[in-house]
Amino acid sequence: MIKDGQSLTFGIDDQWKKLLLEGLEKQIENFKQDTTNPVMAIYAAIAAWLLFDWVHKIHGKSLGFADKKKLRKKIMEECPEMGHLKTIANAGKHRGV
Repeated sequence: MIKDGQSLTFGIDDQWKKLLLEGLEKQIENFKQDTTNPVMAIYAAIAAWLLFDWVHKIHGKSLGFADKKKLRKKIMEECPEMGHLKTIANAGKHRGV
């Protein structure tokens, strides 16, 4: 049972960078094989957007961004393309935006 304040990590705390980056690389490669396939675009966008969540969870406070919304805003200012990834990922997860 998960208690308040605890996170369920599936035991990947120590390997998260390797697993997420390998997953992202695989999804990008799959998308490059068929750039007209919306499913491949959605999977690649979800894999990329996951990095934002993990970076915030692990480094947000040390980067001066305890508030996830502030980090998201900063990232979107620095790299507007991340906004497209967020939109595609959310559309894929929620069947629309």
